[in-house]
Amino acid sequence: MMKRAAGLVFVLLAMLAFAGGAAGHQTTVVATLNGSCGSEDTFDPFGSLIKSVETCTASGHCECDGRTALSYQTVTAFPGSRVIARMTGSITATSAAGSVRVMLGGKRDATGPSHGTWTLSKVSGYAGKTFKKSGTFSSDAAIGSAIFGTNGHRVTIKITLLNWFS
Repeated sequence: MMKRAAGLVFVLLAMLAFAGGAAGHQTTVVATLNGSCGSEDTFDPFGSLIKSVETCTASGHCECDGRTALSYQTVTAFPGSRVIARMTGSITATSAAGSVRVMLGGKRDATGPSHGTWTLSKVSGYAGKTFKKSGTFSSDAAIGSAIFGTNGHRVTIKITLLNWFS
């Protein structure tokens, strides 16, 4: 479970990086997000793990063309005991100039690192700005303390988004 939470942290970092780039018109954006990840496990009648679904949410800010709020959400489904899984999610960057949302897709390693591509989904505001339609991201997660009474952990995600702004 801790390894999977680390993967969620990775995704969060990726989203932050994207949001920072979108707001600041940078080619590469690096950001750090804080949030939590939780998992839901499914077992067969003999107690063997069939799948584990990790859900992560995180938020933070970057100083990109002014203060920009970042919101990150990902879901990763690990089949059985595999340590690498497909993940999907989104990052939304919001500032006084507008908001930008990108969809994330890629692979996450249960030990924390993730990588993949982002695709531009929605832009509101940012008059006169042109955004690329897609790019790549990478992230890494640090797992913090367990959240009492749940199957989750606090996470810190460092993310890097590349080629998001034209």
